[in-house]
Amino acid sequence: VRDGPLRMEFFHRHKPDGYHMYWQAPVDTIQKVLQKLIDYASKCGGKENTVGLGVRSAVIKGVSHDAMWRSMMASIREPTRFFPCFGVSIQERQGYVQRTLTANGETYVENIYDD
Repeated sequence: VRDGPLRMEFFHRHKPDGYHMYWQAPVDTIQKVLQKLIDYASKCGGKENTVGLGVRSAVIKGVSHDAMWRSMMASIREPTRFFPCFGVSIQERQGYVQRTLTANGETYVENIYDD
């Protein structure tokens, strides 16, 4: 999003071969979904460190792509190295990693995808 405007596509995936197909959804339904998304984003206003279901940081400079990737993988699989938590469970799922942990007295179940 920093390099260009956000672009969203709504499509139907043809199950047998995975190809995108024209989605016959009514345009007004899609417009309502997008308006709700815009309203929610406007409410957040970028004032917090939480963005949707993720976390953001300042721009990271002076680090190679590979080193950054290794650090991100370590933070997913070994969160106790990066913040106080316990009861960590990592499960490989089809297309994502499911991580369960307890931090600040609350238990979280997170589905982490590699897009």
